[in-house]
Amino acid sequence: MADNVRDTWSDRFSRYGRYFEDHADAGFVSSPQEAYRVQRYIRERGLHAVGVFHSHQRHPALLTSVDADLHPSPDLWHLIVMLRNPCYPQVRAFRVEPGQRVREINVITYEEAR
Repeated sequence: MADNVRDTWSDRFSRYGRYFEDHADAGFVSSPQEAYRVQRYIRERGLHAVGVFHSHQRHPALLTSVDADLHPSPDLWHLIVMLRNPCYPQVRAFRVEPGQRVREINVITYEEAR
Protein backbone atom coordinates (compact mmCIF):
# COMPACT_ATOMS: atom_id res chain seq x y z
CA MET A 1 0.00 0.00 0.00
CA ALA A 2 1.40 3.34 -1.01
CA ASP A 3 -1.47 5.83 -1.09
CA ASN A 4 -1.78 7.17 2.46
CA VAL A 5 -4.88 9.36 2.77
CA ARG A 6 -4.51 9.63 6.55
CA ASP A 7 -4.90 13.41 6.49
CA THR A 8 -8.46 13.07 5.20
CA TRP A 9 -9.23 11.11 8.39
CA SER A 10 -7.77 13.66 10.84
CA ASP A 11 -11.14 14.29 12.49
CA ARG A 12 -11.60 10.58 13.10
CA PHE A 13 -8.06 10.11 14.45
CA SER A 14 -8.38 13.15 16.72
CA ARG A 15 -11.04 11.27 18.74
CA TYR A 16 -8.24 9.05 20.04
CA GLY A 17 -6.19 11.88 21.54
CA ARG A 18 -3.16 13.90 20.56
CA TYR A 19 -1.00 10.92 19.56
CA PHE A 20 -1.97 11.20 15.90
CA GLU A 21 -1.48 14.97 15.96
CA ASP A 22 1.92 14.70 17.65
CA HIS A 23 3.18 11.96 15.29
CA ALA A 24 2.62 12.78 11.63
CA ASP A 25 3.82 9.29 10.66
CA ALA A 26 1.25 7.53 12.87
CA GLY A 27 -1.84 6.12 11.24
CA PHE A 28 -2.07 4.85 7.69
CA VAL A 29 -5.25 4.81 5.63
CA SER A 30 -5.15 3.44 2.11
CA SER A 31 -7.09 5.22 -0.58
CA PRO A 32 -10.34 3.58 -1.70
CA GLN A 33 -8.83 3.20 -5.17
CA GLU A 34 -5.79 1.35 -3.90
CA ALA A 35 -7.87 -0.87 -1.61
CA TYR A 36 -10.07 -1.73 -4.60
CA ARG A 37 -7.00 -2.57 -6.75
CA VAL A 38 -5.72 -4.94 -4.06
CA GLN A 39 -9.13 -6.61 -3.68
CA ARG A 40 -9.38 -7.01 -7.47
CA TYR A 41 -5.86 -8.49 -7.60
CA ILE A 42 -6.80 -11.05 -4.93
CA ARG A 43 -10.11 -11.96 -6.60
CA GLU A 44 -8.68 -12.25 -10.15
CA ARG A 45 -6.07 -14.74 -8.98
CA GLY A 46 -8.47 -16.91 -7.02
CA LEU A 47 -6.82 -15.93 -3.75
CA HIS A 48 -8.52 -15.24 -0.43
CA ALA A 49 -7.61 -12.55 2.06
CA VAL A 50 -7.11 -13.96 5.54
CA GLY A 51 -6.09 -10.80 7.33
CA VAL A 52 -4.76 -7.29 7.40
CA PHE A 53 -1.58 -6.02 8.98
CA HIS A 54 0.16 -2.89 10.08
CA SER A 55 3.19 -1.93 12.13
CA HIS A 56 3.70 -0.08 15.38
CA GLN A 57 6.87 1.99 15.45
CA ARG A 58 6.77 3.25 19.02
CA HIS A 59 4.66 0.91 21.12
CA PRO A 60 4.11 -2.83 21.61
CA ALA A 61 2.24 -5.05 19.20
CA LEU A 62 -1.08 -4.66 21.01
CA LEU A 63 -4.37 -4.17 19.23
CA THR A 64 -5.34 -0.66 20.30
CA SER A 65 -8.84 0.77 20.40
CA VAL A 66 -8.24 2.64 17.13
CA ASP A 67 -6.98 -0.60 15.54
CA ALA A 68 -10.10 -2.47 16.65
CA ASP A 69 -12.44 0.35 15.63
CA LEU A 70 -10.94 0.56 12.13
CA HIS A 71 -10.59 -3.20 11.65
CA PRO A 72 -12.39 -3.93 8.36
CA SER A 73 -14.12 -7.25 9.04
CA PRO A 74 -14.53 -9.95 11.70
CA ASP A 75 -13.73 -12.41 8.89
CA LEU A 76 -10.12 -11.15 8.77
CA TRP A 77 -7.30 -11.60 11.25
CA HIS A 78 -5.23 -8.58 12.25
CA LEU A 79 -1.44 -8.95 12.35
CA ILE A 80 0.68 -6.30 14.06
CA VAL A 81 4.44 -6.05 13.72
CA MET A 82 6.19 -3.96 16.37
CA LEU A 83 9.33 -2.30 15.03
CA ARG A 84 10.40 -0.19 18.01
CA ASN A 85 13.66 -2.16 17.89
CA PRO A 86 14.03 -3.50 14.33
CA CYS A 87 16.59 -6.06 15.53
CA TYR A 88 13.88 -7.61 17.72
CA PRO A 89 10.52 -7.24 15.99
CA GLN A 90 7.47 -8.48 17.81
CA VAL A 91 4.66 -10.11 15.86
CA ARG A 92 1.18 -10.73 17.24
CA ALA A 93 -2.11 -11.64 15.60
CA PHE A 94 -5.64 -10.92 16.75
CA ARG A 95 -9.20 -11.72 15.88
CA VAL A 96 -11.68 -8.86 16.24
CA GLU A 97 -15.11 -10.34 16.83
CA PRO A 98 -18.46 -8.54 16.69
CA GLY A 99 -18.88 -6.10 19.55
CA GLN A 100 -15.14 -5.30 19.47
CA ARG A 101 -14.25 -8.45 21.42
CA VAL A 102 -10.55 -9.06 20.76
CA ARG A 103 -8.82 -12.43 21.02
CA GLU A 104 -5.15 -13.06 20.43
CA ILE A 105 -4.23 -15.78 17.94
CA ASN A 106 -1.14 -17.87 18.62
CA VAL A 107 1.57 -17.17 16.02
CA ILE A 108 4.06 -19.93 15.28
CA THR A 109 7.10 -19.01 13.23
CA TYR A 110 8.58 -21.25 10.56
CA GLU A 111 11.57 -21.95 12.80
CA GLU A 112 9.30 -22.96 15.71
CA ALA A 113 7.31 -25.31 13.51
CA ARG A 114 10.36 -27.23 12.28
